[in-house]
Amino acid sequence: MKTIAIALSWFFACQIHAASAEEWITAAPRDEIRPQFQSEKTGGKSGRGALVIRADEREGLHGWWQKTVSVSGGQHYLFSAWYRAENVSVPRRSVLARVVWHDEIGGAIQRREGVLTNYAKNAAAMAEPEYPRHIIEKSAGNGGWIEVSGVYAAPSGATRARVELHLLWAPNSKVQWSDVSFLPSEAPAPRKVRLASVHTGHDLRRPRWASAVNLRRSSKTLPAAKPTWSCWGKP
Repeated sequence: MKTIAIALSWFFACQIHAASAEEWITAAPRDEIRPQFQSEKTGGKSGRGALVIRADEREGLHGWWQKTVSVSGGQHYLFSAWYRAENVSVPRRSVLARVVWHDEIGGAIQRREGVLTNYAKNAAAMAEPEYPRHIIEKSAGNGGWIEVSGVYAAPSGATRARVELHLLWAPNSKVQWSDVSFLPSEAPAPRKVRLASVHTGHDLRRPRWASAVNLRRSSKTLPAAKPTWSCWGKP
């Protein structure tokens, strides 16, 4: 997902077109890679309509539906949407939703809470977009429809959120987005997480496998390893 996030970071300067689907508009990075869009008044997961994106046989097509809603900084919001994809080999790469935080004039938001800044005293982190999770375990019995959802806290200073529904990098494919909601919510319950780190004490003059050999020796006696020097030379 990190690769996709980097690839999307420059798409704010995009080609936007109006649509009639209740203030939803369509967008693409450039017109030459723009897929086809269609708003269906019927169909969808609940029969109340769907936002459709179709890609032809060309590689690299990318487009999305988007809608901007008002938010209050510090308030939690629950995003939920359902999609059904056709001929998409990796849905988690090619079918995604995104929530982007903005201020009144559409500018980026600084996030000062929950960010370590002791390494750069005068720097402020920016509020990153949110990427709701694919809830694959809820897809059974839903006719191929898969939910993407998540609960997010609007950063302080945010007054708007842009909700985006994407299809990218999937030739000859189609995705239907349906039952999209973005509503105030309670904060999620606290949960414990387990973190781990490994420091091998790697020496650039030694082969990379030397640290692994030392770790194995702690539980099993091994003969001394004879390193082979390829680029650094013998010390």
